[in-house]
Amino acid sequence: MIRSTVLSLLVICFLQPAMGLNSDKPVQCPLSSFHTDLDPKEDPQMFAWALFAYVNQSVPNTESGPTVLWETWASPRDLYCSKDRTNCDPDNNPQWPAFKGHALNLGPITQIEMLANSNAVMPSPDTAPGVSLVGQELRMNCPTFKHISDNNLWYLEGQEKAFESGKEVVFPIDAIEIKAYWISVDEDVKSRYHWQKVGSRYYGLVSLSITSRVLPRWFWATFEHVDNPNRCIAPKTCREYTSGSGNIDPGVASKVRSVLRGNGLTEPWWLNYRLDGTQFTFTDENGLPTVLANSIFESLLISRTSNTSSCITCHARATVDYQGNRLCAGRDNTGNVGEPLRAWYCDSSGHMKFLPLGFVWSLREAQSIHSTVDENPKKCDNHAPIRVTGPQCVSIPFLAIN
Repeated sequence: MIRSTVLSLLVICFLQPAMGLNSDKPVQCPLSSFHTDLDPKEDPQMFAWALFAYVNQSVPNTESGPTVLWETWASPRDLYCSKDRTNCDPDNNPQWPAFKGHALNLGPITQIEMLANSNAVMPSPDTAPGVSLVGQELRMNCPTFKHISDNNLWYLEGQEKAFESGKEVVFPIDAIEIKAYWISVDEDVKSRYHWQKVGSRYYGLVSLSITSRVLPRWFWATFEHVDNPNRCIAPKTCREYTSGSGNIDPGVASKVRSVLRGNGLTEPWWLNYRLDGTQFTFTDENGLPTVLANSIFESLLISRTSNTSSCITCHARATVDYQGNRLCAGRDNTGNVGEPLRAWYCDSSGHMKFLPLGFVWSLREAQSIHSTVDENPKKCDNHAPIRVTGPQCVSIPFLAIN
């Protein structure tokens, strides 16, 4: 096992102390964590490949196909109080589920779902040919699951209570989340993909986004299969491992192969995945907004001439208020890029409007324990009435806001 480098952490600073353990039955996690000597700031591309290799380590095969580590992790439906009233007993917080074999349970692409509900226009075939609205799979590792469950953030009232007390939502440094996208493939080409079988149909993995809390504002990386037709359509993507002509740099590719082999990824299909890019700051050294896009997940936000996709800025808008309202992810095919604005979270008098939820959008899946909340994303950005006795914004340094 490679040694880990301990990185200094920034924290959210409100009037109240950090969130403490609330659950009477804390989640017990299996012993498994990501370690590397690579510095995510100094060598973000190779750090991203080390993450990719870690989450895609093989586990014992199942009948559905080759199974990797992240496929054994929990899905949002294992954790959050849902519309079908699963996990809605506040006296019994969800526990880490035992792995019973990977079963594909595909849902809509989150970004398209959220933006479409904000009057967005669906992508044209030029931007996203053949992309179905259904094909996404979300997974989280146990430290992520444990933090949400132990702190009663798995149901809406728990999040509203966190707002009321002004408690920090800061995930542990070993938290990781995964977003995958699968397409149906013919049996004779499945060997080009990491694949799974459902019934008589085969599915190939074509996109994989990984986010790690190894840095205070998380570390973001997104990968795509080399056959994706619009993998490099957006400006400022796919620059790390290609030459000006678009050919793979064999020197860097050799490094990648070494990392993959070192983690047991010897199947030939892993060489068909490419890194689109990484992100861990809101702006670059020149003060310009950083961007990161996946041609499938962020298809609404990119074109051949524009890119308004910033994972870090978008996730900084994962929020809640005391009535369950949230900030919008974006509007009308336009995302938010660059530094977050204090006005997103605080009014001019310093009263908190929205509590940041630690960059984790999956928390929006949490439903009320009492009844199903009819969330209307078209009304997002509308906060509950400000109360003088409510929490105050002192500063939010984890978002670089003062």
